[in-house]
Amino acid sequence: MSAKEVGESLNLGGNAFQEGNDSPSQVSNNNERTVESDMESLFGGDISDDDPTYQPPDIIQMPSEADSNDSKLITLEELLNPDFVHAAEERKKISRRNAIARLFGNKQKPPKDNKNNESLLVAQSITVELFQRCWKVLKPRARWHQRNPETWKVNVVKRQRAEGLPYVTKKKFRSSKNPKPVDCSKCKFECNDKVTDEERQIICRKY
Repeated sequence: MSAKEVGESLNLGGNAFQEGNDSPSQVSNNNERTVESDMESLFGGDISDDDPTYQPPDIIQMPSEADSNDSKLITLEELLNPDFVHAAEERKKISRRNAIARLFGNKQKPPKDNKNNESLLVAQSITVELFQRCWKVLKPRARWHQRNPETWKVNVVKRQRAEGLPYVTKKKFRSSKNPKPVDCSKCKFECNDKVTDEERQIICRKY
């Protein structure tokens, strides 16, 4: 074997050794590329892979001031202000009304019919009248005893006794008061001539 052939065989062996023994940095790069390719195949690649014309937006759309009012920081003074609390409650009420209106719509009550109202009033009046008539027939008839002391038996007896009229007690019958006959022939006052029999009866009964 000539010297030239020996040199070529050595060069081929060195290249084969270099290809078989890569450096650690090259091995780690190869592993990272393998993992990235596996992840892209599992979850899909970047949008730019499918659409070469895709470009990420340079400007991020920020919410306007009107939209960011809800996320605005509230100070302690505003929180303690009753006007702020009242305004917040009103906003909540308005939002609830709007939500209910969107769900159920603005349903208006149908106008009342005057004819139906008149018929209802007539029916009510007839019902009341029938009830009153039935109550007059069915209600219990109570006897109201009015107090009249003049008709009491005890009081009648007392009155007859005071007036000198005949009366009845528990024991027996009592006759009326009558003046007894008096002989005034020898009386110097002459009572029989000056006092009549009727006057004597009245005086006898009252005294």
